[in-house]
Amino acid sequence: MFHRTCAAFLLVSMLAVTGVYAQQATIIGTVEDESGLVLPGVTVTAVNPSTGLTLVGFSDGSGLYRVSVPPGTYNLTAELPGFATVVLTDVELLVGQNATLDFTLGLATVQETVTVTGEAPLIDLQQADVGGNVDRRQMELIPISGRNWMELTMLVKGVTNNTVGNTPGIDQLSRFQLNLDGQEITQQTSVTSFGQPGMSRDAIAEYEVITDMFDVTQGRSAGLQVNAITKSGTNNTSGSFYGYFRNDKFNAADPFTGDVLPYKNQQIGGTIGGPIVQDQVHYFFSYEREREPGTTVVSPNALEGQIMSFSTPIERDSLMGRGDFQLSSRNRLSVRANYYSQNRPQDLFGSSSGHPSRMSNRPTWSAFGQANWTYVTEGNLLHEVKVGYYQFWWVWEPVVPSPEYRFPGLTVGAPWNYYEEIRHGKSPFRYDLSGVSGSHAWRVGVEYLHGRDWGEWRARERGQYFFTELPHDIADRVPLSLWDQPDQWDFSGLDSTVERFDRTFAEDYFYDVPRPMFATWIGDTWTVSDRLTLNYGLRYDLAWGDFAPPGVEETELVIDNGKFTQNVGYRNNIRDLNNIAPRFSAAFDPTGEGNFVIRGGTGLFYATVGGNPAFDQQLWNAQKVIFNSYPNDGLPGFIADPQRGATFDDIISGRVPLAPQSVNVVAHDAQMPYVWQSNLGFQVQLNEVMAFDSDLVYNRGRFEETQSDPNAFYDEATGFNLPPARFGRPRPDFGPIRLISTRGKSDYMALANSFTRRYRNNFELGMTYTVMFFKHDTDLGSSGYGSSLQNHFDVDDNWGRANDFQKHTLRLNGIWTLPYDITLAGFYRFGSGEFTSASSGYRPTGIGNRVRADYSLIPRNEFPLDQFQSLDLRITKDVVLPNDVRISGVFEVFNAFNYAFYAYNTLERSSRFGNRRSAARDHQPRTLQLAFRIAF
Repeated sequence: MFHRTCAAFLLVSMLAVTGVYAQQATIIGTVEDESGLVLPGVTVTAVNPSTGLTLVGFSDGSGLYRVSVPPGTYNLTAELPGFATVVLTDVELLVGQNATLDFTLGLATVQETVTVTGEAPLIDLQQADVGGNVDRRQMELIPISGRNWMELTMLVKGVTNNTVGNTPGIDQLSRFQLNLDGQEITQQTSVTSFGQPGMSRDAIAEYEVITDMFDVTQGRSAGLQVNAITKSGTNNTSGSFYGYFRNDKFNAADPFTGDVLPYKNQQIGGTIGGPIVQDQVHYFFSYEREREPGTTVVSPNALEGQIMSFSTPIERDSLMGRGDFQLSSRNRLSVRANYYSQNRPQDLFGSSSGHPSRMSNRPTWSAFGQANWTYVTEGNLLHEVKVGYYQFWWVWEPVVPSPEYRFPGLTVGAPWNYYEEIRHGKSPFRYDLSGVSGSHAWRVGVEYLHGRDWGEWRARERGQYFFTELPHDIADRVPLSLWDQPDQWDFSGLDSTVERFDRTFAEDYFYDVPRPMFATWIGDTWTVSDRLTLNYGLRYDLAWGDFAPPGVEETELVIDNGKFTQNVGYRNNIRDLNNIAPRFSAAFDPTGEGNFVIRGGTGLFYATVGGNPAFDQQLWNAQKVIFNSYPNDGLPGFIADPQRGATFDDIISGRVPLAPQSVNVVAHDAQMPYVWQSNLGFQVQLNEVMAFDSDLVYNRGRFEETQSDPNAFYDEATGFNLPPARFGRPRPDFGPIRLISTRGKSDYMALANSFTRRYRNNFELGMTYTVMFFKHDTDLGSSGYGSSLQNHFDVDDNWGRANDFQKHTLRLNGIWTLPYDITLAGFYRFGSGEFTSASSGYRPTGIGNRVRADYSLIPRNEFPLDQFQSLDLRITKDVVLPNDVRISGVFEVFNAFNYAFYAYNTLERSSRFGNRRSAARDHQPRTLQLAFRIAF
């Protein structure tokens, strides 16, 4: 029945008329004569003079016209026999922008054309989404250390993290979606910190960030969407060759060590693009190589002030090629291919409080290609077909191949989940159909992603020791000076403090999980009047294999732990089939002057989960990988030989009885996470160049991932579990059970504001200010995967302040063109301070690291961090040579005021609790960068 319903819904969607504008811009307006009467039948033509691209729209009986165009700069022409032709020149349109441009046509007494300079309005009279754009001028000139284009998302209101890596401040896969040229390329294997596909800043033309209320054409994110477009060739052959250089000779000292840390960075690259056939066929290529022989400083909380620095070099290569074909006046084809590689030896994954024995070699690659075909049929129906292939993969190999030793407050040795070779691929197909009928702009589409996760994961192959307490002399037992000599670490006399030793055995550790995804949507933008626009629609998402990998053998596993009785055995066909998401928004112009709009909306946004729940089930279903947990037998020498002489062959052959198995299972009622988003705000255009907007945003999330161990006895006196090492387990034939459930929740309310002064008279300015009233969630750790609840019997006990809560966030950016071909650009960031969680240094339950010895729970994210501020500046001097050759010299300074931002010892049991332990790893002291660029 369900499949028939889906098929019927898909058929209706395919037959409907509509459009998708995720990577497009839209021009809408009315055409009137000089007396104010509407003019039907007016031809409105948009021409991109740099490429020759020509798109046409017609005004209807109410004088309304609409044209959808790729982002760029256009000349618009309105023509009607008997009337003077009106031309608007140099109208710049950004990704996702809805520009309202009205025409007034006068009677033509003679053949004449009225030409005026046009500018797109700074406010959107059509939509209620919250976010902003990073335009081409900002992409080129705003200084960012490392030139990671994704960091420019901090220019957009609502993005409040102080630092941005490969996602715009988002640490959960369910809250983020990255789209390039209209196709999704998000890495969805496990967690966002594993990386995202790499792209050179010089290959990206511009992008849009929607932090709240994106339309029905976009999905698989409960948080935000990033819509980027790559650069393309034009009718003029042009290119560039550039180099950016940083050196520790120009750096300020690290504020914690007082020393200038060894550092170098070089980025060299080039671009070229132009016509193959004028106005019809264009090409563009870019290549960039980066070398960064950097340094990391570590000072683990538990090692009482020990400090160490080590080299952490990085090398990156990025290559992109694109071709655009104007096949006819109604046919366009665009193809693109990208390749990216990154090599990171001796990378310490995580914070600077980690022990250097946890370093790994981490190469990463991504490759993807796509083709977009656009066809306009009679009646101006716009068809868009997008196909592609994308793959992202990485290897994590430990530098010190030792077991992992987990103490409360300190973990030593190679991470338990290495060696990893993880691959994530997808082949998307997407079809969109759009059209205009009267005052309605309908949109319908369907998308299928043939996803797949496969690779090798040797989790716990070397084993994990779990200790119940942190030795007082731990700094002498595993000093930083012996970080790479595990045979010199001293664990003598600690046998009695070991809870258990876990290890896996297998002939191979390979997995292969298909993850097909399907989506369809139907929506409408209804221009009710020249003052009121409504947007509404439905979207349906289906992630068919996220909780149901192939090859899983169903089992029965009933647990009665004194709090509840539950069957947590393996199940096939765990699927969430009811992800229908309604969305509605309205935009109202109360004055009718087009300079003020009140807007608001509400809607449901479903997401997908990372691949771990799927391939965990396949790997740990006791079919391929055998997990053995060895509880401490109380005899001497447990750390030296926890297996008591049993060999690999003994385990595999079954000659040695297995200890109680540990399993990873998905709860039978698992659901896809969703967020109900709502907003209410306004936009006002103050004059031709300035605008201000403000939006109150409220989000409410449900079915978010949690992980717990139900195989522990409930202690009614404390509300926590009894330590399994002392009291055993309800099912003694099993060890720890990682139960992946969707019992988590979240909420968020903020007021997001922005001010824009567009570029005119050689100057532009942007400002965003976000005040966050609250942001809570269930304890997901820093990544949403691998972090268990502190209290496994009460989800609400884990509710608290979110990891990324920050009360006030202020950002300023500006570009100023000075005389003598000098340009000054700057970017200022301020944050009132984030928070982090402290750990107790005790494990009275044997599980939670925030549970004190008296069973009180340390509140989440109560330890305040420093205020954050940084000013980055750029000065560019251009020298113009004959034949349009321009040589630019660039001077950039990052963190110009050398503001220090520290990490702190957050281990309550430590005598140095609350003391600074290092400068924050992701906040550099003052750094200079010199660059050159040759453009032609």
